[in-house]
This record gives sequence, structure tokens and C-alpha cells, in this order.
Amino acid sequence: MSSCFFVNFSLTSFRCFFRILVKAAIRAVKKYLNLPDEKIEQVYRETTGMPFSKQVTFLTKDEEVCKKITEEFKKEKNKIFFECPLFEDAEEVIKYLRDNEYLICLSSGALQESVDKYLQRHPLQLDLALGFKPPNFNKLLHMDFIMKKFELSNEELAFVGDSPADMRYAKHKGVLAIGKIGTVDAEMLKSAGAGMIIKDLKELVNIF
Repeated sequence: MSSCFFVNFSLTSFRCFFRILVKAAIRAVKKYLNLPDEKIEQVYRETTGMPFSKQVTFLTKDEEVCKKITEEFKKEKNKIFFECPLFEDAEEVIKYLRDNEYLICLSSGALQESVDKYLQRHPLQLDLALGFKPPNFNKLLHMDFIMKKFELSNEELAFVGDSPADMRYAKHKGVLAIGKIGTVDAEMLKSAGAGMIIKDLKELVNIF
């Protein structure tokens, strides 16, 4: 295997999950801050891909309030996180890529234990699944870890994501950024560094 698809967790794991997360974020933030829903959603969309504890700092610099909002968001998220189904085409696309000798690694801003628990309920044929580990084992470091573990160059890695942050991470590492429309539109993904745009995961079958 000489190439690797590095796939953002929200792409392969959830149907309509982002919309649910937006609502959870709005409820958590409004419990402590008097901000309009539109402002909260805008910031959440633009910073998706970061840990929520980092996202909320774009709304307030009060560390204590940030901690409270983050804890509230975790409670809201955990109510729905583990029951969300896979995208219908996720398993088919992953099987195709693996059959064609691509490594498939999954990345998430969610805690590692949450990723592991989710995959116990919704198994996927993956070579590796990485989540966030304090203090800073995030998607940027995930890419470094993957390249070192499998002895790959950045040119052998493709990162499929659905947020501007995902595209910026990939661009920063010199990795092909494949943006999936859904969380934001194509223009936002392109402006953040997407080198390729897809509407559905199945499009990968026709490209690679």
C-alpha cells in the first residue's frame, strides 16, 4: 500500500449529524452567553474541525465560561453521538478504496475514547482511527503520525474533510485536500485550500 486516504470522522460517520451538532452548540452557548443563533452557527461552521473547547474561544475569552460551555456541549453531544448512523455509501466507498490497496485512516476532533466507542457500535474497515488526545494531539499531528507510522510522504496522502479547518490543516501539511460539500459550500472549501470538491463520497470511486 503506497497511498492513504485520511478521512474526517464526520464524513464517514454521520447522516445529518452536523445540523444536530449546530443545535447542540447553540443550546450550550446560549445558556451562558447572550448571542444570536446566527452568530453562534457562523462561528461553529467556520471553525469546525477544531476541538469545541477551541471553537468556543472565538465567542468569548472568559476561560471559566468557555469551560462551562464546553461541558454543556459535551452533554448535548453525548445524547446523540453514538446512535447516529453511518452514511449509506461510507462502507461501500471504504471497501472500494481498500480493495484498490489504499490505506484508510480516520481522524476526529472528538476524544479518542469517544471515537473508539462509536466504532464499536458502528464498525468500519479502517487501518487506523485517531481522535483528539489532550493536550494537543489534533488533526495536524494526526497527519504527522500517519506519515511516520506508514512511511508515507505528504504527496501520498489525501485528506477528505467537510470544513474550512480541515482544508487548512491539509494545505498546511502539503496534503491533497478533498472538500465534501455539506457543512459549508464549495466556495468556502476552495478558499480554505481544497484542491478537489465532491458532493458525495461515491465520487471518490470514479476519481481514484
